Amino acid sequence: MLWKYKKCYQETNEDSYTSLQLGLISSESNTIDACPYELEDVVYILKVGPGNIVSVGDRVYLDNLMTTNFVGDNDYWRLNIQSSIYSVSVKIDSLGYITSGENLICIIPV
Repeated sequence: MLWKYKKCYQETNEDSYTSLQLGLISSESNTIDACPYELEDVVYILKVGPGNIVSVGDRVYLDNLMTTNFVGDNDYWRLNIQSSIYSVSVKIDSLGYITSGENLICIIPV
């Protein structure tokens, strides 16, 4: 029975790559681009896809229990997953979801 459950889960679960990642975020935001800002505050990113760069649909939290979402106010924030050498400028909504900007990699070193 356990094997059948796992097989069924893998076939129907679209979030099979979901993982919680430690990250850093800027303390300042911008309406267009946040790359110039320093990475200062610790956050937790719920990744819904593979890889170590954030993407649309990922969600940002202030705690590792995922009880307090990051309120992004639909601004762009500089964000980095700790295991990545890249930071990105992404738009985060009021519920903590990344809504755009997954391809805006900041050239400034982390």
